[in-house]
Amino acid sequence: MVDKDIRYEKTVSQDTITNDDGTFYTSFIGILQGPHSFSLIIKDKEGRGSQTKFFNINTLVQDFVVKDLIIAPTVALVAYSVTRGTATVVKGYTTPQSGVVAEIDGIIKKEAQAGQDGAYKLTIDTGPLEFGSHQMRLKQTLVGGKGESDYSPLKNFIVSRVLLPKADFNDDGAVDIRDWSIFLFHWGSKDMEKRMKIDLNNDGKIDISDFSIFVRNIRKK
Repeated sequence: MVDKDIRYEKTVSQDTITNDDGTFYTSFIGILQGPHSFSLIIKDKEGRGSQTKFFNINTLVQDFVVKDLIIAPTVALVAYSVTRGTATVVKGYTTPQSGVVAEIDGIIKKEAQAGQDGAYKLTIDTGPLEFGSHQMRLKQTLVGGKGESDYSPLKNFIVSRVLLPKADFNDDGAVDIRDWSIFLFHWGSKDMEKRMKIDLNNDGKIDISDFSIFVRNIRKK
């Protein structure tokens, strides 16, 4: 939890662990009297953060208690660019056994239910989607209609014409000479993080196999 003031910003509480059912409790003392703004960030088991919740309080005139918070799910896309017709997978964590609703481009909705550990996984068919960039956001709904969270921050993904979207390094919908230049730049780099961007077969190394995969896909749409 972070306490923000016009003069400073400091962490006043951290590393609070949730219970198996997703509940948690945290408290803090020693806050200077006056108006404050607090933000609450919840992270899942894999370190992904939820939508930040903000609260305002004036400690001169009131105590501050917040309960029954419903937090948006954490969200991770398995791939940010997929060939149309190939499913895109989104996963994360939320309250155990709660519902998860994914909204795409403000219209299309897909639902799933979280498991007992709070993990969820949604598989979304990209066949009906147009080529190009799309936006997705998710919220959780409690069992029995007892409430729902805000939506998560937007996640962007691309529905591509190319057979191997990972080889479309500049995300322009084609694998061509510009991607070839990017491939060569990363191939010659001593920065391992940059080199791994051209690991097209996901085997953890950069070699002739990745070169062959790229050549087979160049100019394919």
